[in-house]
Amino acid sequence: MCVSNNSKMRYSGHALQRSNERQIDLDKGLSYEDVCKLPVYNTDNGCTKYLDVKKQVVYYVRGKRIVTLIKTNPIQMLKYYAFGKKLNFNNLCRDHVFGNCNRENCKFVHVDFS
Repeated sequence: MCVSNNSKMRYSGHALQRSNERQIDLDKGLSYEDVCKLPVYNTDNGCTKYLDVKKQVVYYVRGKRIVTLIKTNPIQMLKYYAFGKKLNFNNLCRDHVFGNCNRENCKFVHVDFS
């Protein structure tokens, strides 16, 4: 799927406009290989949706181009991740994504996002 040739991702005009509207800092050095290492949420209408969990951003990629992107919050990112990995969202610990699960024997699954 991903060819290792260190090609930089290109951003469409729409993606550049959305990044300004949504206050998303673009990584101009982002390579296609970097994106391919990210978890996949879904493939829809020719776009593969990659989850950048650290930045809380979803990249919509067609070919080697980011056609648009959205900013999420930790709970929404957890939902996307669960959907992409075919996990039951109701079994996941929401407190853990915020780093504040203090339960000694938490009955919910703590997701590591790797």
